[in-house]
Amino acid sequence: MSSQMIYSTGTNIGLLFISLLSAASIPASAIQIELKSTQYSTYVARGELSGLPFETRTNFSSSPISDLFTCSDVFRPVESQADANLFRIFTLADATQHQIFRGYAKAIVSTEFTFSPTADASTLLDLDFFTTGQYVWGGNEVSLFDITTGTSLWSYYYHGLGGGTIPWAYDESRRGMAASLSLPTELFSSHDYRFRMASWGSSNNPDSDVRTTQVFGLESTSVVPEPSALALTSLATAALLNSRRKRG
Repeated sequence: MSSQMIYSTGTNIGLLFISLLSAASIPASAIQIELKSTQYSTYVARGELSGLPFETRTNFSSSPISDLFTCSDVFRPVESQADANLFRIFTLADATQHQIFRGYAKAIVSTEFTFSPTADASTLLDLDFFTTGQYVWGGNEVSLFDITTGTSLWSYYYHGLGGGTIPWAYDESRRGMAASLSLPTELFSSHDYRFRMASWGSSNNPDSDVRTTQVFGLESTSVVPEPSALALTSLATAALLNSRRKRG
């Protein structure tokens, strides 16, 4: 699928919100890394719980990508969205009420890259998770693997009702479930590493699932292009929260 098709919907509106993404800047003490390979994937779906086939779309890319299904509701302009960036992923599933049957939406995203640090370093890598809505119907996974030695440095997950190791707690200031981890990590310039993070969520009208995962402490020496539709993350989240307030 061409990038033009992926980014065509709502890009002009989303660009107005690109400045909001700068809040998640990388710390000054971030470790410089050289990327060896990158792989990004997104999946978005929407439909009705009527037994009919859902409308779905799957994308794979070596560059950051974003995809979404929109709807005509002014207060809920996005039904499902998945953004895959190097150090940040985002999913939104917010089903709308269709003509006869209950709406359904689902979004899945993953980012995976291999790298080596430019110098040996002992550092803290910070993971930040945030989710709102029916988060028990979604999940998260994040891991760091030493390819050279064949060992897992750390791995955390959350599989909804199946539980997990991510320490969720309600964040009153953000009005959602959040978790933060600071992980002491030793990296060697002679080693290759694989980092992976993924998340997914689904919803039935009028439920929703919104989640963001970020890693801090790494900085790529390569130029990483930004997907233009990624700016829609801020727009979609703001619209969703606004709709919740109006209905509440």
